[in-house]
Amino acid sequence: MHAMAWAAWAGMVMTLALTSTNPLYLGLIFLCVVLVATLIPRDERQANGIRALALFGGFMLLISLGIAVVNGSYGEHILFNVPGPAIPAWLGGLRLGGPVAAEGLAAAGVRGLAILCVFLAFAVLNAAVTPQRLLRSAPAALFHAGLVVTIGLALLPASIEDLRRVREMRALRGAPGGWRELPALVVPAILGGLERSMRLAEAMEARGFAATAGHPRQRWYSAAGAAALVAGAGVWYYYPAARALAL
Repeated sequence: MHAMAWAAWAGMVMTLALTSTNPLYLGLIFLCVVLVATLIPRDERQANGIRALALFGGFMLLISLGIAVVNGSYGEHILFNVPGPAIPAWLGGLRLGGPVAAEGLAAAGVRGLAILCVFLAFAVLNAAVTPQRLLRSAPAALFHAGLVVTIGLALLPASIEDLRRVREMRALRGAPGGWRELPALVVPAILGGLERSMRLAEAMEARGFAATAGHPRQRWYSAAGAAALVAGAGVWYYYPAARALAL
């Protein structure tokens, strides 16, 4: 499938997941993304990238639920109470502890599920399309923005590959494992992934991927179109009577 079709699919998943608050719809989006991730052809490196982003999205879901428990929540169906200190009113209603309602946990779960869907969608995009194909398909006026997106997409698989390599080298040298050794694994992997991503971007730019700068008028049109898109989205959501103008 075309690279821009994959990008449009990922953008559609992100839009639907972040604008929907219905857990049934979010569950359907999640299952559809999982189905696409299962059907696309991928190698071991791409499968590891999808697995890593899925684990990170699940961790963010747990973090969202944990924040809802620590801060307490408002609702009619109180599940339990969390002890906490009294916060002064001049801090703007900040709470630590207090009653935890089922409505608050449901809202936190919906937010976490939406974030999980977004992470999985971009993991599938990263596995299905190479950064070179995305940058080649980008318009000339958006070359620099496409270069930044390319570096971001290449960072995850490079970091995962470096993490596996560093872990194997430390195991061969007899280094101890455990959570205490996590910084010794993560820091070299992230630095190596950043370095490889920058080398990839420099190599693609040197080889002329989408190197045509385009006419200056096209760049002005692109900048004006982005500003008009933001303004139209604001009018669409905050002024329902003027949605025809926003469109």
